[in-house]
Amino acid sequence: ISDFARDGYNAVLGCGYSSVTVDAATYGRASETVMIGYSATSPRLSNKELYSYFLRLCTPDSAQATVITDVMQANDWRQFAFLSTSDAY
Repeated sequence: ISDFARDGYNAVLGCGYSSVTVDAATYGRASETVMIGYSATSPRLSNKELYSYFLRLCTPDSAQATVITDVMQANDWRQFAFLSTSDAY
């Protein structure tokens, strides 16, 4: 990211995974380069103090979970399971 800033780029279209985007967005902030995330959904990236130069094009996982819960309640689904990971995805 710092190479792009040094070469005069104003923004970078970011990484495809949240775990990689978290690291790259840290460099974007340090070099004051806007990073646009097209598929990074980690709620962690919503922290504007840490990722002030990061813009998101998709909703974070936390918003998706709210919609999924609403759908389950609206359909009166009583049994369901979630699969998850513990990384920044």
